[in-house]
Amino acid sequence: MKKPMNDHQSKNYIDGLIVLALFAIFAVCVICVLLSGAGVYNRVVAKDTSVYNLRTCCNYVATKTRRAENASDVSVVSFGDGDAVRIEELVDGEKYATLVYSYKGWLRELFFNAGDEVSPLDGEKLMELSALHCSLDGRLLKVSIADTEYFSRTMVLFLRGSAPEEVAA
Repeated sequence: MKKPMNDHQSKNYIDGLIVLALFAIFAVCVICVLLSGAGVYNRVVAKDTSVYNLRTCCNYVATKTRRAENASDVSVVSFGDGDAVRIEELVDGEKYATLVYSYKGWLRELFFNAGDEVSPLDGEKLMELSALHCSLDGRLLKVSIADTEYFSRTMVLFLRGSAPEEVAA
């Protein structure tokens, strides 16, 4: 048969419940702080990755363009989902072209014999992005790139060598 609780046992029981309740509140607070911190961390990592991808895409286009011997070898054409940078070069006496363009959410590159018919699907996928816009004004190539998070970056390159109108003159 159980004895009824005296005042001392009742007080210990209530103290134990208070300690347990405080511990539960502390645990819930810790979990909330951890979850909010994880959310902030994920957003920072996503933004960092996005900025890295934009910078890498810009550097890639700049490096490809700088390989051209003359500004007249670089042009902007319509290909894929919009604009493309076309770089022509002579390899063993034959004319080849490289296209750097955007198609179906990817920055792509396509190297081909300049006389061949090509499709945007033929290009090699390099990086995910949402848009690539290019314009060429004499020897100034302007390239704007937007990533999948809709951050964007624009660069302007001064092409070395002679420009198309300088060659024709």
